[in-house]
Amino acid sequence: MRKESILDNEAFRDENNERSIFKIAVWSSLASLGTMIVAAILIFFVTVAPRDEIMMPKVVGLHITDALLLLQENDLYANIEMRFTDSSDDEGFILEQKPSSNSWVKGNRKVNLVVSRGKVINLVPDFRGQSLDDVKQTLLTTFGDNLLYIKEPLVYAFDESPSGTVIGQRPDPEAELTRNTPLELIISRGPSMDTSNVVKTFTGDSYRKAMESLAEQNIPFNFVALEQFDSVPKVIDQSPLPGTVLNEGQRVTLSISRPRADVLGENVFGIFSYDVPDAQRPTRIEALMERPGMDPEILFTTMQKNVTLTIPYIAPLGSQLIIKIDNNETLRHPIR
Repeated sequence: MRKESILDNEAFRDENNERSIFKIAVWSSLASLGTMIVAAILIFFVTVAPRDEIMMPKVVGLHITDALLLLQENDLYANIEMRFTDSSDDEGFILEQKPSSNSWVKGNRKVNLVVSRGKVINLVPDFRGQSLDDVKQTLLTTFGDNLLYIKEPLVYAFDESPSGTVIGQRPDPEAELTRNTPLELIISRGPSMDTSNVVKTFTGDSYRKAMESLAEQNIPFNFVALEQFDSVPKVIDQSPLPGTVLNEGQRVTLSISRPRADVLGENVFGIFSYDVPDAQRPTRIEALMERPGMDPEILFTTMQKNVTLTIPYIAPLGSQLIIKIDNNETLRHPIR
């Protein structure tokens, strides 16, 4: 019986030892886990938690570049809103800020800034003489939300201006600007020896001067009368734009005003359409106006083939518009 008691005591001691080791292991694990949790919490608050409060600096009145640097120095970042104003002098400067200056804010937070885009532009600028790259940069920085954009494809023409220079545009400078306005540009290809097929600028010229110039260049022309009135009909618009290189047989269309009734008097204003006969080569076309009791007046002489010419005129009743081909009279149109 005594031997069994000894054995029982030894077994009990071994069991106690095992329990102690187990408890030590458990507590060690719990202690390690606790240490890890505490470390994680400390790391979280160090890296993620808001920093100490700082006084919000005043950026209103500063240029956007200076304002951003100042905010960066104070561990702040910006959310920018652009706004037009009544002055072009404040372009790029801060108009408003939120939070306001001298208020206490947490670091690493967002600051709302309102930045001036300058005076709203409601007239088309004059881009002639500028390089195409400069025009693109102006449109990018000055005109937002596609207010004014370049229409593709671009038109290229020979000109004395350096290659890449804008030599023509539509709408014309100072035209009223509307939203999403396409800007047609004519770009210089550089100088060329042959300018006989390059469209000139006719806007503002009298209809007679424009017609004579086109006839002299042997360029087919088409005149359209608008419901606008002048003492003498003038060119209001033209297509293609000035500087455009024309293809063979391509016509220039000029939109002209009408003469005022008080100036017209006993005369008649009209536009006569004449189909030049088909031919293998250009023929000499001469247009004359024969007024009552007067010798015929030459309106223009030109070389044309297979085109339709529209000829504006102002003449008294009873006059006749005469067309000659190679010096042979082929048509008389009475003015009624």
